[in-house]
Amino acid sequence: MNDRVKPWMLGILTLCLLLQGCKAITRPADGALSNTNAGPDVTTSANTPLTLTLLGPETPARNSPIEFAITGIPSATNPFDAAEVDLQLTFIGPEGATATVGGFWYQEYAPETLHTQGAPGWRARFTPQVSGEWRVSALVQPSGLSSNEMRFTVAESASPGFVHVDPAHRRYFAYQDGSRFLPVGVNMGWWDDDPIGDYTRWLDHFAANGGNTIRVWMANRAFALEWNDTTLGDYRPRLKQAWLLDELLRLAGERGVKVILVLNHHGQFSTTVNPQWQENPYNAALGGPLAAPDQFASDPTAIAFFQRRLRYIIDRWGSSPSLLAWEWWNEYNFTPIDDAQMEPWLNTMGTYLSNRDPYHHPVTISGPAGADSPIWQLPSIDFVSVHIYTTEDPLFVAAELEEEYAPAVPDKPLLLAEYGFATGTEDADSFDQTGIHLHNGLWATLFSGHAGTGMYWWWDTYIERLNLWHHYAGITNFLGKVDPAEFTPGKATIVAAEGKSAGAEGLLLEAPDTRLLWVRSKQYTAAAANEAHVMAIRAAIRSKQKLESYTYTPTPIQGHRVELTGIEDGTYEVHWYDPQSGAWGEIAHAQAENGTISIPLPAFSQDIAAAIRPVP
Repeated sequence: MNDRVKPWMLGILTLCLLLQGCKAITRPADGALSNTNAGPDVTTSANTPLTLTLLGPETPARNSPIEFAITGIPSATNPFDAAEVDLQLTFIGPEGATATVGGFWYQEYAPETLHTQGAPGWRARFTPQVSGEWRVSALVQPSGLSSNEMRFTVAESASPGFVHVDPAHRRYFAYQDGSRFLPVGVNMGWWDDDPIGDYTRWLDHFAANGGNTIRVWMANRAFALEWNDTTLGDYRPRLKQAWLLDELLRLAGERGVKVILVLNHHGQFSTTVNPQWQENPYNAALGGPLAAPDQFASDPTAIAFFQRRLRYIIDRWGSSPSLLAWEWWNEYNFTPIDDAQMEPWLNTMGTYLSNRDPYHHPVTISGPAGADSPIWQLPSIDFVSVHIYTTEDPLFVAAELEEEYAPAVPDKPLLLAEYGFATGTEDADSFDQTGIHLHNGLWATLFSGHAGTGMYWWWDTYIERLNLWHHYAGITNFLGKVDPAEFTPGKATIVAAEGKSAGAEGLLLEAPDTRLLWVRSKQYTAAAANEAHVMAIRAAIRSKQKLESYTYTPTPIQGHRVELTGIEDGTYEVHWYDPQSGAWGEIAHAQAENGTISIPLPAFSQDIAAAIRPVP
């Protein structure tokens, strides 16, 4: 949510724009849009047959992207307009495997300076999902030029492939080979100052602690292809941003991290929340086709321009196995576009995307008005993304979300894709310098039946600044190779010493032979830390002293036990785990009698976890 200091045509249409000269957007005979002020011509030979060159890798492998350069393509005023250049590569592989991908206009940049490097040209990317011999040929329209057929051999690999919604467990994700993919995530919407350096540092820290999913925005300040420094439908001024997105996906792939790519965000079409509509090139005041932002969902010109952009995005980045999912919008509820307007737009765009994306990446959106919104039932939406900024305890928020969305959308995964304490920026001066809210959101979501961990928002000013990445290791080390889809979420009964009230809450993941337990102090919450911080400030004021530093330490929990029912009688091994350090501890044993087991809890201040299994 935080956007800090945070659309071929149906009739003949001519727009004469009066700002900074007359820029005419016209409809060619085939219905595609062209922009007469798109910039200088792209110079290539018009009469030479197309030539395909395999750029790499030298030995293609299954489920790994390969890249081609294509030369001999006729000149174009705008290389992004398919009415001028429609480059398609057709691949034929073993076992009847076939695919068609589009080519895209490309410019290299030097990593050190981010200056252009070499001449621009046509590229195409393809990821073969079957090993063996493949054939590829290229065809460009409307010229009708084609290439000779090229053959290449794809080696077998151990790659599990692309991630999809698991057909056997519809509320979870899995790789193509059937192995579980459990998103352990955080938002990394954009860079701060140094795009490659920032993302390298963040991804290194994140991946080293077991993180595997980030959420990235095509925001105007980062990876957007169109903004007020471009004309609609011509992305040449922002090919550097496109190259940087290449680099991000490369960095992520090298570290085993997947990317949820957000295609639109609320601010770009909002006049109230993080408003940027006055800078949007779709705005008529800047020469665009729209008098108001909500027209983006229905105006034929806007729809055609966005489909052009979507085509380029799919052709350039769809082949990346590092791409987990497309996200249509971030929080469109903060734009004038409501569910009734968004639904037909999603149907149109969903059909377009499905027809063009040969890898069929999952698709999501954020912003529908609750679990009963018809948006979640659309075939163009594969999983649910919810955003929650609240002072409430994630332990209860995660459970409430599951109770709300599981019955309403029973066959789609649920992700808490953004969360944070309230909506303010948390930084080193915060009352919660140890990551309490972050920690609780990671554990509570998985123990409540979500398809992955909660994804915290403030990755740079909070997690990175305070070096809180270790919280990801805490949850990933505990789960190991456990498959949450095989478990049923539940609650554990926490019993205190006689005459005292329980100071902790317990959650369970239950399977026939294993129970995973998470017990957390009722005082280990960001709200409790905030309250204690306020009290400490007041005490300092009363004593006429300055509160130099503050660390919140909950009162230790002692003398408590956990009771589990419905358990088969026998002896059980209880392997204790420290969620804070990510270390396994002592192994205790407990006896289940009459379907109940009572397990004494070691003393703890924040939280504690255990894996409970019967002794063979």
